[in-house]
Amino acid sequence: MRKFLILFFIMAVLFAITTPSDADAYTLTVKSSKPSSGVNITVSPSDNNGRTNGTTEFTRSYNSGISVALTAPATAVVSDKTYYFKKWQRNRRDLTTNKTANITVTDNVTMTAVFTTTPSQVTQYNLTVASSNPGSGVPITVTPNDAAGSGNGTTQFTRSYSSGAAVTLTAPAAAGGNTFQKWTKGGADYAATQATTVTMSANTSMTAVYATSSNPHASLTWTGYTVCLNCHSAEAMEVQASAHYQWEGQAPDMVSGAPLQGKLKTAVNSYCGNILGNWGGCSSCHVGLGKRPDDATLTQQQHLGNIDCLICHQKDYRRKKDTVTGLMIPDTANMTITMDQAVKTVHKPTRSTCLTCHAKGGGGDNNKRGDMSVAHGSNYHWQPCLPAVPYCPTAQDCRQRLRPQRDRPRCCGDLFDICMSFDQDCFERAFHNQRLQTPLQSRLPDLSHKRVCAECG
Repeated sequence: MRKFLILFFIMAVLFAITTPSDADAYTLTVKSSKPSSGVNITVSPSDNNGRTNGTTEFTRSYNSGISVALTAPATAVVSDKTYYFKKWQRNRRDLTTNKTANITVTDNVTMTAVFTTTPSQVTQYNLTVASSNPGSGVPITVTPNDAAGSGNGTTQFTRSYSSGAAVTLTAPAAAGGNTFQKWTKGGADYAATQATTVTMSANTSMTAVYATSSNPHASLTWTGYTVCLNCHSAEAMEVQASAHYQWEGQAPDMVSGAPLQGKLKTAVNSYCGNILGNWGGCSSCHVGLGKRPDDATLTQQQHLGNIDCLICHQKDYRRKKDTVTGLMIPDTANMTITMDQAVKTVHKPTRSTCLTCHAKGGGGDNNKRGDMSVAHGSNYHWQPCLPAVPYCPTAQDCRQRLRPQRDRPRCCGDLFDICMSFDQDCFERAFHNQRLQTPLQSRLPDLSHKRVCAECG
């Protein structure tokens, strides 16, 4: 029995030594041709023995199923002679012309990097990048860099690429005040997107075409409330000097008091109290962003930056007070457009933009008078104070015909600047021709050369 156990033990040991592992190991032989040796090859991953890169000829050992990447140099210098990579062969069969060959080890295999003493001839083509409207000065992003290492450029410029190279060109959305329209290739329409890719197979001319926009604000993006100052500083200075911003003006008909009077410092509002003690509430309807118009610590430029142009020039704009600074900020949650869209689609003041503030005297819509609501912005038949505005060609046309009125209109306290006198011709167009269809004098016999809007209510 003892002899049997010893014999069994010996046989088990021999069996364990001679039995191959679950994953069979195979030999990868890496060679080179022309030259037959001396070429450095990058190998990844390391083999069973922890070896990676080598110099031809060498071997590595891998288990079955392992993927191996072999990378040959573009050129190899051996014995002071330069050789140029041509292709990889697997077991003497052509595999790829790429410098990196990827194989999966399933048996013993020989990989050969084949070189030549003659450099391959690669055809180079010129890529000319131009622009139209404007014809120059447009920055174009170019990837990848060309044969000389040059990439991005400003029209017009030229790059050189090998045959078959795929080149991506990206044009800006706007240039010279115009809007990107399309790419053309050799004069023919090619792509309507700002980024496009062209494959080089001949000398090629690509042109970024821009179209003149009827909207001068089409290229604007929202960068803050000072975005308008870039082009409209003169208009901003006019607003800053106006009663709309200052909340006071000349008072030639007042028998006493300072030359400049207004609700900023010399008036008491029966709803809101004196502004001196309630600026936080009153400022929500000021054309500024929350800083007082008489703040002497601000420079004029800072006062210009305090003007909120959108409150009058964008009907879909909304704003709210920042709880930290107390200044106005966009209320995008209650807007149907983005701020970028807001600055791109500004317009002249409308009834609805005026009433955004003027209908909310007393702290709420229609609170103060009972005859002026935000709803009047879209239904003029309800509005006794501004009956003429919708009938004249534009509100601005009639506003230009306004003349100072001594008597304060009976219902238009907040709209005093607008509810002034129209001349006879404007009234004729507003009422006689388009609304009353009866002689104006028979309707309002006391109307001579001018009357306040409210009298026509």
